[in-house]
Parts: sequence; C-alpha cells; structure tokens
Amino acid sequence: MLNIVNSIQPAPANTHTSMNPEFSGSFQGATSSQVTKIDNSQTDSQSLLNMIQLLTKELASARTEIERLRVQTAYLQEQLNQQNNTSNPTNHLSSSEFPPLQNTATALLSSTLWHQPEKLQVPVGQIRSHLRKLDINNNRIIDIHYHDRNIVALLIHNDYEDELRQQLQRFKVTIKEDFNPCDHEVLRDPKYADCTPAEREDLAFMHHCNRIERAPQYIRTPVKFAVARLHMSPITITLFNATGLAKQAISPILHLAQFSSVLLITETWLLPPNKYPTHWKQFHTYGIKLQPLATKGHQGISLLINPICPYHVHYLPNDDDMSISQYKLSFIIADTLVHCVYLPPSLDNQVVSQVLDSLPHTAPDVKHTILCGGFNARIGPYTGDSSTNPRGTTIYRWLQERNFILWNQRLAYGKPTFIAHQGSSMIDFFMSDTELCNPSLTIREDLSLDSAHKIMSFSYHPNILPETHSQQPRTTWKLTKLQDSKTRNQYIQSFQNAANNISMSIENNKQQPHNQQSARDFIEKLNDVIFQAIYISLDNICRCICQQTDPLENF
Repeated sequence: MLNIVNSIQPAPANTHTSMNPEFSGSFQGATSSQVTKIDNSQTDSQSLLNMIQLLTKELASARTEIERLRVQTAYLQEQLNQQNNTSNPTNHLSSSEFPPLQNTATALLSSTLWHQPEKLQVPVGQIRSHLRKLDINNNRIIDIHYHDRNIVALLIHNDYEDELRQQLQRFKVTIKEDFNPCDHEVLRDPKYADCTPAEREDLAFMHHCNRIERAPQYIRTPVKFAVARLHMSPITITLFNATGLAKQAISPILHLAQFSSVLLITETWLLPPNKYPTHWKQFHTYGIKLQPLATKGHQGISLLINPICPYHVHYLPNDDDMSISQYKLSFIIADTLVHCVYLPPSLDNQVVSQVLDSLPHTAPDVKHTILCGGFNARIGPYTGDSSTNPRGTTIYRWLQERNFILWNQRLAYGKPTFIAHQGSSMIDFFMSDTELCNPSLTIREDLSLDSAHKIMSFSYHPNILPETHSQQPRTTWKLTKLQDSKTRNQYIQSFQNAANNISMSIENNKQQPHNQQSARDFIEKLNDVIFQAIYISLDNICRCICQQTDPLENF
C-alpha cells in the first residue's frame, strides 16, 4: 500500500493534467502487480494463521498426554518404592481377617496371570490333569480361570514364570501374550449388545475386578492371604470444597490428588453441560442456576475418577426428586458404597434429615457405606470444635441413631477443615457405618487453594476376602430310636404337648390379616413354632449329639 500511495502523488502545478499513454499503461500494470502481491500476502497470512491454530491444538493435546504420562509415571514409581520396601513386610491389615503368613506365603509378593488358548472349556480338574501330563507341578499353579472362549488363565508366582514358559514351549503350547481381559470384545452376554464400546470396556473392567475379588475364595490357605494382599491396593478418597472452581483451575487439584482413587469436589458451581478439561472420567450433580443469564450456578458436586485407579467405580444416577437429589452424589468403588453430600448453611434442618434418610446403606456386593462431604455442622467437643450449632446437633443425633463412625473424631480430633480470618471450624466430615481396615485421614492445613476449606484425603483397605464365620457345632439326633414303637409313641406324645402353642397361635389370629406383610409375619411365626416343637421333642426323646468340626480342615 505504501508503494501505491507514493506512485500517485499529485503532479507539480506547471505540468499538464493529461497523462502520457505510455506512462498510463505502465502505471496500471504496476498497480495490478501490487494488488496481486497483496492478495498472495493475505493468502499466505491465512495459511500461517491456520497452521498456528493447528499447532496450538496439537500442543495442547501433547501437554495433556505429557501430564497423564507424568502422573502415571509418578504413581508407578510410588508403587515400585512400596514393593522395594516389602523385604520385611508389616501386617497392615487386622490379624483377625488375615492370619500371619507362613514362609511359603511370605515369598508370594507378586504373581503373573498367564493366558493360553484352550479349544474347549473343560473342567478345571481336567486342566490340572493335562498340566500334570506336561510335567508341570500343579502346586505351583495358584488358580485357573476362563477369561474368554478358548482362553484359560493361570495364576502363578513370578519366580516360576521362566520354568513354566520353557515347559510349555517344549510341548508346543501357545502362550497368548497380548490378551486383555478388560477388552470390550470379551463380553459375550447379549444384554450388553446395545452398549457402546466405551460402556462395554467399563463393564469388562468391572467383571474383571469382581473376578479378582472372588479368586482368594478358591485359593488354598495360607497362599490366599498373600494373593489378597497383592491385589488389594488402598482406596483413597480425596475431598475438596472448591467454593466455585474455575474449569481451568482443575490442574493443581488433580496434581494433589494424583495418587487418589477418586476426587470429590463440592460447591463446584458448575452448570450443565460443562465439564472439566481433563482425561479423568467425571460425573456431576450440577449446580442450580439462580439467574437466567448466570454463567455460574449454586452448589454442585463432581466425581472425578483417576485413570490409574485399580478398582471399578460405578456411578449411581440420582433418581430422587430435584429437591433432594441436588444435594448428593453416590457411587460404588470396590466393596464400598460412597455418598457425597453438600448441605448449604441456609438449608432447613428438616430437609437435612430428609436428605440423609434418603441415602441407601446397602447395595449388591457392598460391605461398607461411607458418607462424606460438606455438612456445615459444628458438633462441638465431640470433634474438638470450639462451638456447636443446630445443624451439628442434628448430625450428631443422626450419627448416634444409626451407629455411624465419625472418622474426623477418631483420626483428626481438633483439626479444622475450614480456616478463615474470622476463625476455624470442623464442618467437612468422613463417616462410615462399619469399621474399616487400616483407615487414615489427612487434612492439608498447609495448603491454600483459593478456598477456606482444606483438601482432605481418606484412605483404607477394602476387604476382598470372604467373611469367615465361626462354625457352630452341628446338631444331630439318633433317629434310629424312633424305630422302636414305644419310643415313637413317646415322641408323638411329646410333640402333641409342644404343639399346643400352635393351636393357641391359630386361635389368637383368626381375624383376617390387614395386609400382605402381616400375613407373612404370621406364617413365619407359625413356622418357627412348629420347628421349635419338633426340636424340643427330638431333644427329649432321641437326645441330641453335637459334632465338633476340625479347626485345621481348611488349612
């Protein structure tokens, strides 16, 4: 443009106004050439701009991948350090559930799951017979399982891997090195046919975790205790009240929670359909929009699942009405049902009780229930707080009525979860309905994350071994005595005397049952009376015999 302006400057006053034809033609040619150069320059600028945008996107993607790999590397390094420190492992679990390991089991600190093709799904006993024919010691095969069609998996000790590999190669047995038990193609159930590949992969991982949890039930003692320790990583739940967290500010929080299984964030102020820019899987109870044009909401709870979490996490959708569902988020991890709530200070205590009472305490394959979140309740001396409020009285009464354990009171007595210039208080809690294995609670009072609430981490070990109940002596009777007619008549007479209670129960309940539940209760009561009459008669006439079980039967 500068050249064109210079080329059309006004002529001096003493020159003629008409132009020479030759000069006019050269001027037009020069102008056309300059315009062409400008168009080419604009085209090049647009190309460069497009290239810059593309490189910016690729750079952002690369940074995300680098962050994910960095977190994974740090986690693996932590796991390696833990394994290196297990030369003299300490029993971090309760001795009642995990007896002391013998020498044969102490060495079992790691194992390998091998997969090899199998044409037919034959019984496990036949598989062991085939292995015996291949000169393989079955005592070194910890467990056998079918993961998929034509695939059999062998659980072995790592020290036995080279020997087993050589033996299988000697007999031309193929080892499937690239088999993935969590692949979505493994699911053959027709009910999963309509699921997306991502959903099928998530379900495959869930079934694989359940399979690992059931494995110790079929492994001999004491090896199963070592296998259980191997597969049982601690569950860590990190909780943070963000008081309005910007989407771009999630990275520092994820860095602090890089070794956590899940991250729970309350008061997110997040409105649908917004999500945090991270590769962590996330679920949300979105905030409430107070104004039509508002870009931030009120309340809100988010669940972020660490990609390296070894346990399947199942999110439970909110089916309650909006007046209650806006205050909670629920999910299942391993054998634990977790409820995260945020109860605003302005919420009526009656609504608080309704929200807490709406939380289920049981679910399939669930052994524990954890309740956590922001309660805005000050319980006073019970938690080491300096004050008490009406919300705290309501929460304390609810805890006592349901026998819940408040872990802040046990593990972090007197440690504030909220620190501001006005003072400090304990208003964010972790609680459970049962005792947990090796629990720990960390409150990071040293961190300031643009919120007066402190980030908290609660860890414990799941119980993947089946519960062992003390076996009661088996009661039997010498029924051969009833072959004698005199003894049989005595038994009949004894039963008739004991059965008088049955007639009295029927006479007292002649009226029509009010509902199905009352009818069911009456039938169950009548059934108990009949059985009790039989037991009393057998005890009096035939004499009972208590058979003791061998305590070393399962060893």
